[in-house]
Amino acid sequence: MRYAVGILAVALMVGAVQAHLYGPNGEGNPYYMPAVPDEYIPTIDGDLSDWAWLPSQFVFTPDWFATIGQFTDQEAQVPKDDFDVIVYGPVWIPSMNMVAFAIHKVDDILYAPHEEIRHCWDEDVVQWAVDADHGGEDAGDGNDYQQCYFTPKQGGHVGVFQGGGTVDWIYEEPYAYWAAKIQDNGSFDFEIMMTLWDWADATGPDASTKHVLKAGEIIGFSVEVCDADSDAEIEFPDVEFDYGNIAVGGSVLPDWLLMPVEETLKLLPVGSDTWGRIKASFK
Repeated sequence: MRYAVGILAVALMVGAVQAHLYGPNGEGNPYYMPAVPDEYIPTIDGDLSDWAWLPSQFVFTPDWFATIGQFTDQEAQVPKDDFDVIVYGPVWIPSMNMVAFAIHKVDDILYAPHEEIRHCWDEDVVQWAVDADHGGEDAGDGNDYQQCYFTPKQGGHVGVFQGGGTVDWIYEEPYAYWAAKIQDNGSFDFEIMMTLWDWADATGPDASTKHVLKAGEIIGFSVEVCDADSDAEIEFPDVEFDYGNIAVGGSVLPDWLLMPVEETLKLLPVGSDTWGRIKASFK
C-alpha cells in the first residue's frame, strides 16, 4: 500500500506500545485509521452519501471480514437480503478531535423484542468499544473503557452498556453527533462522530478527561454489526473487528494507528466515480 512507508515512520516516532490481542496470531495489528481532511468531514444526518470519498481500503464488507475469520462459512450462506453490511471507517477528524464511522445494514426482519433499551446485546445491534488510552482496562463502569451500542428499536438509541447508563452523556451534543435512517424491516443507515475519553465520569464532563487524538498514536477500538431473527439465532450473523468478547475490556480490542492527513490525501482517487462505486456495492 502506498501509505505503508509513511505510516511506519510515524509509528517509529511513537515508540513501543502495549499490544492488544487481535486474533490467535496477532492478525490485523495494527489497522490504519485515516484522518479526514476538513473538506470531507461528513454531515451527520443519516445520509451516507458524503462517505463516498473514503478510499476503498477503509470500506469493509462481509467478504472482507470472511478473509480474516470473523465471518464464518455458515454466516456467509445467509442470503444478502437477510443480512448484508458495509462499514465505513472508522476514521478520525483532527480538526474536531473526534472519531467517526458509518454503517449501512441490509436486513429483512427487525428483531428487537425487549422493552429495555440496554437489552439490545442479543438483538439487531451495532456495538463498538473504545480504549482510547490503549491501557487495556477491564470493562468497569464505562469510565476508562466504554462498550457502546446503537439499537434501531424504538426509533434508535445510542448509549454505553456499563454503569447503568451513568456515562451516556458522552453521546450527547457537543461530545457526539449521531443519526440514523431506519426501515421497518430492520435495514438502516447509521453514522456517528464522537469524542473519546480517557476517563468518563458519571458526574459529567467537568470531572472527565478527553482523549486528545494525534497522528501516529495507537488506540484500541472495535466495531461489530450483529443480526438476529429469533431467540434461537442470537447475534447471528455478525461481522466484527475483534476476536474476543468486548464485554471483557480493552485487552481484546484490535489496535488502530492514526494516519496523518497527508497520508490520507495520497490515497484519494483522482477523477474516479467514487460514489458510483459505493452505490454499486449496495445492490
